[in-house]
Amino acid sequence: MAEESPRKPLIILAPYLPLREPLTARSWWIGPLAAFGGPWLNGRFEDLVRRLIAAYGTLEGDTIPNPALIVSAERGADGTWPSERERRGLQLALNVTVCG
Repeated sequence: MAEESPRKPLIILAPYLPLREPLTARSWWIGPLAAFGGPWLNGRFEDLVRRLIAAYGTLEGDTIPNPALIVSAERGADGTWPSERERRGLQLALNVTVCG
């Protein structure tokens, strides 16, 4: 059994990944922040994540129009870290998406 990381909470962002609609990769939901309906760990966590994403920008200084978020398909943005195997899989999926 994998141990849960004490480094909590975690949010995985892909602000420059221009997805038009969400997709599911195994047990992970990957999609535009605007399409994510929750649940969130709590209201403070949601507010912090939204402010963090708003801090990203384009070279022209505009906000990112369609930032992507990666969360558990079952638990939502609950701050739980993926297992080492899931982290490797998510990284590989993002590498293929961005570079492919």
